[in-house]
Amino acid sequence: MLEIRRSQAIKRKEIAAFAFDVECLRKDFEVEVAGTFVTKSRYQLGAIKMATQVGIEVAICDQNQSPQEFIISFKRYDPQREAVIQNVKARFKGSIWLSGSLGARVLREDGFVEELGGLKMDSGSEEPIL
Repeated sequence: MLEIRRSQAIKRKEIAAFAFDVECLRKDFEVEVAGTFVTKSRYQLGAIKMATQVGIEVAICDQNQSPQEFIISFKRYDPQREAVIQNVKARFKGSIWLSGSLGARVLREDGFVEELGGLKMDSGSEEPIL
C-alpha cells in the first residue's frame, strides 16, 4: 500500500492511521501487505519513530523533480543512536514500463473519494508510461 502526501510535515497520527489501514488489509484479506508513505518534504520525528515501530517505510521525494530523473530518500529511526538515519537514497533515471493493471483512487482530506479508474497495459508494450 502506498500513500503519497504533499503536506508540509507528516505527523505521528498520520502514520498511525496509515499503519492501521495496512494492518486491516493484512487481516481482512489474509495476505502480506507492505506499507510505504511518501511525502515531498519532511516528517516530524514522532512520525518516523512510529513508522519504524510499526514496519512502515517512509520516504521523501521532492515534488520539483523531473519524472525522467528523480531521487527518493528512505528514512528510519535508530533508537540506539536516538537519531533519524537515511536508510537508502535511490536515484531513478530513464523510463518506467508498466505491465498488468493499476487502479487509482484519490482520498481527499475532506473525505471525498475520487475513483480514477484503471489502467491496463500490454506487458509486451514498448511504450514507457513516463
